[in-house]
Amino acid sequence: MVSTFAKGIPVRVSENFLSTEFDCKCDRDGCKTTLIDDALPIALESLRRLTGGPISLDCGYRCPEHNADVEMAAMGHVLEKGWHPLGHAADITTPKTPAETAALASTGPFSNGGVGTYKTFTHVDTRGKTARWQG
Repeated sequence: MVSTFAKGIPVRVSENFLSTEFDCKCDRDGCKTTLIDDALPIALESLRRLTGGPISLDCGYRCPEHNADVEMAAMGHVLEKGWHPLGHAADITTPKTPAETAALASTGPFSNGGVGTYKTFTHVDTRGKTARWQG
């Protein structure tokens, strides 16, 4: 289930995460809500225990317009289906390297989700099927 939160108004979604940490980073007038899959903060809490320290959310929810901007800048095209605009994804940093974080996520709380390893962060999502990649 995906919950909707007012952008900019902090609501505790798990022991260590507030809804505002998942807010879209754009400043568009129409971007007023944040979508968060209820399973995402739970999985992140589990990953937090495995990594032995805090998790920083570099990116959580992205409104469709901001998501298109980010994907175009990063890849030169927009994906047909993105997990950030659905509230199912987060780009994170932990006390571990991105590769170490990805390994822990892949065999742990995101074993049935997406895990992508990038140079400075790890992408995790709750898509409901296994996907692995390096960016």
